[in-house]
Amino acid sequence: MDNTKKFSVLFLAAGTAGDYKLSGKFRVFNYVPYFLKRGCRVNVISWNNEYKDLDSTIKEFNKNRFFRSDTLLKIWKLILLICSSPFYDIVVIQRTRLPKVVLYFLKTLNKNLVYDFDDALFVPFSGLGISEWSDSNKDEIRKKFFSMLPYYKLVIAGNSYLAEKVRPVNSHISVIPTPVDTSQYTIPEENINPSPTIIGWVGAGEQHIEHLRILLEPIRNISKKYPITIRIIGAMGSKKIRELFSHSDTFTAEIIDSIPQDIFIDEIKKFTIGVMPLVDDEWSRGKCGYKALLYMACGVPTIASPVGVNKDIIEHGESGFLASTNKEWEESIEILLKVPEKRFQMGLKGRDIIEKRFSQRVCEQKLFETLSSIIN
Repeated sequence: MDNTKKFSVLFLAAGTAGDYKLSGKFRVFNYVPYFLKRGCRVNVISWNNEYKDLDSTIKEFNKNRFFRSDTLLKIWKLILLICSSPFYDIVVIQRTRLPKVVLYFLKTLNKNLVYDFDDALFVPFSGLGISEWSDSNKDEIRKKFFSMLPYYKLVIAGNSYLAEKVRPVNSHISVIPTPVDTSQYTIPEENINPSPTIIGWVGAGEQHIEHLRILLEPIRNISKKYPITIRIIGAMGSKKIRELFSHSDTFTAEIIDSIPQDIFIDEIKKFTIGVMPLVDDEWSRGKCGYKALLYMACGVPTIASPVGVNKDIIEHGESGFLASTNKEWEESIEILLKVPEKRFQMGLKGRDIIEKRFSQRVCEQKLFETLSSIIN
């Protein structure tokens, strides 16, 4: 018998239930069926742009003296959020950075405010990195982010790095990773061993160009010994990504702008090796390793940069490889190409880690217990 107290929860989610590029699908919408099954009353307000905070709305009005239709919709959703909050036991704000005045009203109406985030939102994000931001802009973003956290009764971080960053301003923290639906991301029934070797990467366009640049030299060198195809899924029309891999006669590059979600998982299963290169900066250290999680869930042996949570996900040499230098990338790739049994065993160990620590089944239960604890 389930003796856990039932509760009601209102989410403000970044993205929609069908948007696979925004984290709201994985950190909110995918949890809803489980919460309903446990007898909770759940409602979700969708916030369509996870990177644009409310301060930009005010700046837009001050500059143009009018609001666009999408901005008016956001204002309506904020009003709906504030007016609805007294009728729920818990209000969870997922990722969106709300102004203090909105948080003040919310906290007045509902003491159980929870903030959930899965990226280093305390540093500026731009499509190609943060180097072009001035120090004053960086300080402003950092100050806005940390100054809002004391309004929340609980903060849920996507990894331990993010949790430690916010602990000085709010010590009530829980770490819940972004989950993988292991009922969909599965190991292939048949051993897919394509020829030539497919080294695969999935992502979302040109914002990853500097990360992808890490792969270029190692793949050039290793492809002199082995026939290799580098498959980039998610270039999203980027000319820079195409140009990066277009000037080599030693390997084949397949640059795919996007693929339908119904075949996305099958494409990952075709990878011989999955890769997640990362530049070591503050934004990358806050990432939750979702690429690596998807590869590992499909039993694909994974090589990743030892940045941020990747070091917690991958046990080097057992469930994957961590590579910092060109030589380490080359050696890791070559081991997996020369020893098929190593690929198979590493894939199984990676899958086991996902099932035990990062599966939706594990994470939804932890979120339910975490939210339940703040009202019981």
